[in-house]
Amino acid sequence: MSEQRVRIGIIGAGGISYMHEAGYSEIDDLCELVAFCDIDEEQARERAEPHQASAYKLLPESQVDDHALAFGHLANGAVFATTQSCVTEAPWSERLEIHGNEGSLIVDQLANPPAIYFHGSNDIDGTPLPEVSFEPLAWKYLSIVAEVQDFVQAIREERAPVIDPLYGHHALQVVEAAYRSVAEKRSIAL
Repeated sequence: MSEQRVRIGIIGAGGISYMHEAGYSEIDDLCELVAFCDIDEEQARERAEPHQASAYKLLPESQVDDHALAFGHLANGAVFATTQSCVTEAPWSERLEIHGNEGSLIVDQLANPPAIYFHGSNDIDGTPLPEVSFEPLAWKYLSIVAEVQDFVQAIREERAPVIDPLYGHHALQVVEAAYRSVAEKRSIAL
């Protein structure tokens, strides 16, 4: 295990980056924030200053339409193919529905229980997932903090993080294929 502090740079100084910053700050004995990068260079400077970090301007060519991606795999390691839908209602409701051939998963952090798995079309009651706690005011913050802290530990322990970056890469390929499919009005094979 590495004893050196992990050097972290945050790309994008918008709203959600404050949660990433908080997660890293909670373990500042293990890591240090060394850089902030944003399209608005002044925003990057303001965020970098308290950490005595560097600030950089993000080039406009790197703008993206979507940055929140979801992807997963089954317990046996198989990647699942599914139709996904996400419904967001202002101001607080955030709900994710994943529907596949074997069942559905509904995650709504304002409902108690927040996550329910429905196995097959005849399962109308579903099974609550006890490992997903009901934290309506803190679920997003707590999940991001846990993710960034695991990321730092993974670097220090020279292991893969719980959330594999390749899932994000594949999810990006799926989203890009979906955009292409709509534009070309045809199915796109991955």
